[in-house]
Amino acid sequence: RAVLMTGIVILASIMDRTPISLRLVSFSAFVILLVSPESLISASFQMSFGAVIALVAFYEGTEQFWIRSYRDAGPLRRIALYFIGVCLSSLIASTATAPFAAYHFQQFPTYGLLANLMAVPLMGFLIMPAGLAAFILMPFGLSYWPLQLMALGVNWTMDIARWTAGLPGAALNLESWPFETFMAFVFAGLLICLWKGQGKTLSIVFAAAGIFALLPHSPPDILVSETGKLIAYLGADGQIHVNSKRTEKFVLENWERQAGLPEGSSIPFPKSTSAKQETEGSAPLCDTQACRITVKAKNISLVSDPYALPFECAWADILIVAQEPITEEDCRSSVKIDRFTLWREGAQAVWIDDGQKTIKTLSTYMMTGKRPWSIRREQPSRN
Repeated sequence: RAVLMTGIVILASIMDRTPISLRLVSFSAFVILLVSPESLISASFQMSFGAVIALVAFYEGTEQFWIRSYRDAGPLRRIALYFIGVCLSSLIASTATAPFAAYHFQQFPTYGLLANLMAVPLMGFLIMPAGLAAFILMPFGLSYWPLQLMALGVNWTMDIARWTAGLPGAALNLESWPFETFMAFVFAGLLICLWKGQGKTLSIVFAAAGIFALLPHSPPDILVSETGKLIAYLGADGQIHVNSKRTEKFVLENWERQAGLPEGSSIPFPKSTSAKQETEGSAPLCDTQACRITVKAKNISLVSDPYALPFECAWADILIVAQEPITEEDCRSSVKIDRFTLWREGAQAVWIDDGQKTIKTLSTYMMTGKRPWSIRREQPSRN
């Protein structure tokens, strides 16, 4: 994307045409999607074009203001305008990419403006001039010192990034957004940037629709990984409780991020001498055969020993036997997740509606649909 857009900018400058415009952005996006249409759903494509569209639209709309401001400005005023431009560009880009960062990564950086205010001048006055000097001097074997100077600037930029990332509250952790909210905010942003005239006010409708779609959204109450080795539930305290923090750490990190929680904040199940007692609240009782949990008035049993199945089937509304098949034909549990369920459908998410007393499940297969790359496996013999 950068090479394509830069090449067109240089060509436009040679031909005495306006080098930066929304037409350039749309042409670049068209070419990329023509060659690689799957990039449309990638975070990098969405965030980079979101930021570029917002920046080009803003500076196209305020072009005459900047021309008048620079026309008779002295050195100090030009320096002030430069830093104002850096701050505005950072603020606009951060705002434009915020919906994508929230949807894909469940985070929003709070010190982007501070980091850019320090890093962008380094890029413009040290790194890029040194890189250009190295390129010019390379045929003569004199590129060593410009490259060293460039490396110094890059190291300082990395130090700035590490320092701002280490500040308290450097990133806001957010719960995952529903797709409807994400698309509503994207359409609202596109209307603001691309529409001319009073039609921009329609963006308020889309933004309101996005917020409205966000209100009933809630994270899953129970999560089961594809292998069945990692099982978690969302406690009344708002924390994720897991059967193990040692296995499938990458999956656990994603679950924590989806719930808007800091990395490593999940709580392991406590040990107990008996799992055949009624639990109070959502605190699990575990032994070598099973773990019993009550979440939103629903009984959940995580069975590790198949000999406990008759007892757990009689007690649990949701039965999870991740490493074994459920062989009890008369098992009363409303939801049964066993080894074959995970093998056929992948990871599982369960929502419990305590108001209507209903249970909803969602699997990887249900999310991806019937596609050539997500064919549902046939159930093997239980013998």
